[in-house]
Order: sequence, then structure tokens, then C-alpha cells
Amino acid sequence: MFAERVLGLAAGPEAEIVSTIKRSEGGELRVDVPGAAAPLIGSEHHYDRLIVDWEKGSDQALATATLDFVGTLGKIQVSSLGLEKVPFVRRDGDWRPSHGPAPRLAAIVTALEARRRALESGDVAELRRLSRLTPGRPLEDADLVRLLSLARRSYRVESWWIRSERDEVIVTEESRLSGETPDRPVDERRTRRLLLREDGGEFLFAAGLM
Repeated sequence: MFAERVLGLAAGPEAEIVSTIKRSEGGELRVDVPGAAAPLIGSEHHYDRLIVDWEKGSDQALATATLDFVGTLGKIQVSSLGLEKVPFVRRDGDWRPSHGPAPRLAAIVTALEARRRALESGDVAELRRLSRLTPGRPLEDADLVRLLSLARRSYRVESWWIRSERDEVIVTEESRLSGETPDRPVDERRTRRLLLREDGGEFLFAAGLM
């Protein structure tokens, strides 16, 4: 650690930041997800193609990488591959992540989990907020209207498969919808493809909620 800090002082923080990120690969990765009952826990993760942007004399830096992640959010299986951006700040001579080890992945999963909760609870205001990048009238989508009409509704996500690109995020979701219509019970397994884009530091749905 002393050698890494000396190198950071002499030639910038790049080596120390890369070393800090790569050392995390040997253990469990825990990522806080606002609104979720449990953290996102990675059983396997790997950072590749690391680039550190830093201006001489600054106490802030940005590490950009490709993150390959496998883990769980509660009972939901989460697999993600793609762009990650990790801001670092220098405190007491050490460079540390300022917003956790995977803030972009955390923001994506936060949006997915917010959608899941809103679908299950029927929170129309939250669904409207999450879909504001979708053209047209996403709340009038026939599948969404049908889902929200179900009594005793349960929307359980089994897995999210995330591909995170620079300009968009594509997610394949496997879920189970159950509930009741006036005529019969409903119990359906579904596979959906979702498109998210970043807007003002958060991710929103750009091609509908269903």
C-alpha cells in the first residue's frame, strides 16, 4: 500500500486506483440499491479495460471500465455486462470510490426495482415518472392496463440480464405475474426486453414499461 501511495503522489493516482479496483475482485461485491429491501450482492465480478481520467492537482478522478457482474438482489438473479463509471476522491492521502464500487449498475438496478415495485403496487405516479422518456402514452399500453386491473396482484422478477452500453441499457427480464380477474385466476411467466437511458443522473424507461 505504501508503494502504491508513493507512486500515486509521483505520477498521479492511476496505479493506486486501478489496484484498488482490481483488489475488489477477490471478494463479495455489495452495492446499495435505494428503495430495495436488500443490497445487490455480487458473487462474481471482474473489471476490464480500465481507464483513469485525472487532472493534475485534483482530488477527484474517474475510472471507466467494463464490468462483468453476477449476483443477486434478494431472490432476483442479476447478470450484467458493460460500461461502468466509478468516481474516486482522495481522502487522507488515499483514493477511494466516492459513490460505491459500481454506481452505474446501482442506478440501473434502482430503476428496475422501482418499476417492479410500482407494477406490483399499482403506483401510477411512479410508473409515469419512470416512463417519461417513452414517446406517446406508455400508461395506455394494453399489457400494462391489464396488469394494473388484476386483483391480488403479484409481480415477481426471477432475473435481469443487463447489457450496459454508453448510450443505452438493454435488459431482458424474466418474471412471474399472478392475480385475479373477475372471471379467473392469472398465473403467467413472462420474458420482456426493456430499454433504459440515462437522464439527469438516473435511468428511465425509453420504450415502454412492458
